[in-house]
Amino acid sequence: MGTIYQDWTPVDIGNRKKTNNNNNNNNRPKPKVVEDPETGMMPKIKTFPLDLINNIKNTRESKKITQKDLAKLMSMESSIINKIENSQYPFNEKLYNEIMRKMGVNPKEIKKTDDKPLNKD
Repeated sequence: MGTIYQDWTPVDIGNRKKTNNNNNNNNRPKPKVVEDPETGMMPKIKTFPLDLINNIKNTRESKKITQKDLAKLMSMESSIINKIENSQYPFNEKLYNEIMRKMGVNPKEIKKTDDKPLNKD
């Protein structure tokens, strides 16, 4: 039997977008950080206030929930819970409220020590 030749030419039907099955966090837009024109320094990021951090820690510990377990409840990495409790994570009131609700506590019922609502600083 002789050599078999291909009697057709390949056709490209378009470029398919390659999907990355890894974490798609790379597609998230990065926040813009702009220097303060007066001081020439980067702005300080507002982290969780200490009283809210204490609320999270005390509630978590009283319910015997580990940081890892809380992270699973929240569908996030345990390092985020650790950063929140160590005042290294940007403040987000919705996140705080969700954490407290996942632990079975109504965040609106918790007051600061000076009896002001949580969202007032």
